[in-house]
Amino acid sequence: MEDFEQETKNVIRLRLIGIIMLLFFLLIVGMFGFHTLEGWSYKDSLYFSAISLMTRGQSNLYPTTFTSVLFTVFYLIIGVGFIIYAITNLLNYYITFYQKSLENKTLKLLNTLKKKQQPKKEKWIILKNKNY
Repeated sequence: MEDFEQETKNVIRLRLIGIIMLLFFLLIVGMFGFHTLEGWSYKDSLYFSAISLMTRGQSNLYPTTFTSVLFTVFYLIIGVGFIIYAITNLLNYYITFYQKSLENKTLKLLNTLKKKQQPKKEKWIILKNKNY
């Protein structure tokens, strides 16, 4: 059972590492794309990519050419979808292991309470009456 849990943890950790790497890749693609299409500095391009993916979208920067507008539309469709996927995976990781931790704590508490509970000694008086 513990081997299965450890394998599950390793798979989820690898998935999270992959998600983080893809997030950085997505930011780099956006940075180079906006730098090439709009002529912005790398810093401004990275900033615009990040605020676009986080759906904040308020900036002094905005795409001015038709090509960069198309790039932005596809970048946001793919990027925001990926961000939602990443958030759900992070929540899944947290919930999975928080729930397991909570179950372990609950079982320890129940075992402690069982040990502390004293069994009641039953006291019965049995009367034997031969008339009945």
